[in-house]
Amino acid sequence: MPADLILAAIVGSVIEVGSFVGLDRSVFLEKLGLRPEDFNDPDGLLPFDSYVAAWELVAAVPGAEDVGLRSGRLASPRLLGALGYAMVHASNGIGAIRLLQRFRRLVSDSLAPEIDIDDEHVVFHLVWPPRVAKLVPLADSAFVGQLTLWRELCGLPESAPLAVEAFYQCARPAGADRSRVLGCPAHFGCPETRFVLRRDLLERPLPRTDPALFDYLERHAAAVAERIPTQGDLSARVRRLVTDSLRGGEPTPARVAKSLGLSERTLQRRLRDEGTTFARIVDATRRELSEHYLSEPNVSAFEVAFLIGYSEPSAFHRAFRRWTGMTPQEFRRRASTALDSA
Repeated sequence: MPADLILAAIVGSVIEVGSFVGLDRSVFLEKLGLRPEDFNDPDGLLPFDSYVAAWELVAAVPGAEDVGLRSGRLASPRLLGALGYAMVHASNGIGAIRLLQRFRRLVSDSLAPEIDIDDEHVVFHLVWPPRVAKLVPLADSAFVGQLTLWRELCGLPESAPLAVEAFYQCARPAGADRSRVLGCPAHFGCPETRFVLRRDLLERPLPRTDPALFDYLERHAAAVAERIPTQGDLSARVRRLVTDSLRGGEPTPARVAKSLGLSERTLQRRLRDEGTTFARIVDATRRELSEHYLSEPNVSAFEVAFLIGYSEPSAFHRAFRRWTGMTPQEFRRRASTALDSA
């Protein structure tokens, strides 16, 4: 099954950041197990672990605490390959965001933000696995990089108050101040990493909008997306984890997401992309297991309820009637009769 992927150009940008703190490029590549030719294709992808490992090497250098702020200011649509060039020529910032939502796999399914849009604000959620969340330079680079990217796309000066507020999942020493750099209040040690943008600024026509060129680049982005290997059937992986954890009680999306190295939001979104939800998988797994256990005459209905994660037999009985239209005892009698007549 393919690993999570990320655009090679983004990994390359971290390697460039390494030069800021004195890391030799050839040594850097060797430690990551990469070669210079891995970056030749502007739409090429690398394992997401390469990106995280690159930031870990940078963060380990003494004095590198603020290097993420510097690297974030170098962000550009060109780092997003085919998707970035298409976004440049969208009708407005909201159109570019819609494109990012559609083709996020061209950048990274793990790194690309979840985005919520309401009448006044656009909220970018960047909830990462624990290994990523603790990397302060990465969080700084992601924040400043996103703001730099959207300011450039919209033709806004650096002084424009694009962001309303920023929330960091990572911790930060007391007295740390990112408000000046971000142009908005910044909060640390939050449950998730996100920032809030003003929608009115993103609704303005982009300075380089070109409908004909946008249509062409959008088709190119779609063609590139078709070539990306899929992550496999995530719902099947979730189903296996749910099956393994049912004896311990009610499986939770947070626990399963952690086992998969995903954020809960990413897990839920990927399952929606596969046409299902976590709750449906749990329900279907419980039904399948309950019918299997009830076919064993020596397993009581009380024990079945426990085996599929119900703390109360009454809850299992209600669920089983919803699934089959009969009680567990009626199901067992019918199954036994059918077996005898076979």
